[in-house]
Amino acid sequence: MAMKILVSAGETSGDRYAAELVLELRRRLPDAEFFGSAGPLMREAGVEPIIRSESLAVVGLLEVVRHIPRIYGEFKTLMREIKKRQPDFAILTDSPDFHIRVAAKLKPLGVPVVWYVAPQFWAWRQWRVHKFRRLVSFLLCIFPFEQKFFREHGVVTTYVGHPLADAPVSTTTREEH
Repeated sequence: MAMKILVSAGETSGDRYAAELVLELRRRLPDAEFFGSAGPLMREAGVEPIIRSESLAVVGLLEVVRHIPRIYGEFKTLMREIKKRQPDFAILTDSPDFHIRVAAKLKPLGVPVVWYVAPQFWAWRQWRVHKFRRLVSFLLCIFPFEQKFFREHGVVTTYVGHPLADAPVSTTTREEH
């Protein structure tokens, strides 16, 4: 039976990072089924979109408040599909405000959560790390100092490097554009 993996991103950078991870997982688990909240790059990598991550990308307090009913509807749609498909594990990428809520619903379902791109609890709202520890099975950090911080707070963590570390760097200046 094929492994079912929930993959969720809520913004453009998370879509890019998660898509790269899915491509690597596909090489290692060619029969796995991927579904979730997917942006264009994740869809291209073969993640079946239950919801489109573009629908979650809202910036600014007033914008978020205005879009709460729609975002909550997307959340409910995703959760219905999760309950129906019963994934073997979940990979939640970035977007802590949305994904903490998803992780809280996955916990009672017995779905292990791998979190990719650590929330910046070390910079702000440090108290949230305790809830995070209860909900997340494994954290993949992209900055080396995050591993120490999260391990000190009891989160099972490993440093995997920044996905853009090997990306080509532009050599043009602003004036050349």
